[in-house]
Amino acid sequence: MIANARDSIKAELSTKLEYEKPGVIPVHAGVLYRFVNQMELGDIVVYTSKSDRLVNIGQIVGEYDYVENDDYVQNDENGYPNHRTIK
Repeated sequence: MIANARDSIKAELSTKLEYEKPGVIPVHAGVLYRFVNQMELGDIVVYTSKSDRLVNIGQIVGEYDYVENDDYVQNDENGYPNHRTIK
């Protein structure tokens, strides 16, 4: 089942990220799969921001949520509709 979920994510990403090299799609699919299915409440996360070069550290306090038309996403050039609440 896990392989099927990852394959589904890869197939969807390949239609959305046509401009990416084919080798990048499995990497993005793996990251997204883990973000949705393996991260748990209480996990500590570290995110390095390329735009301001800050290292952000937090704890997951909310379940995964997909927000396609979120105002934040519309104003974000990268468009990140995948959310988790972090403290």
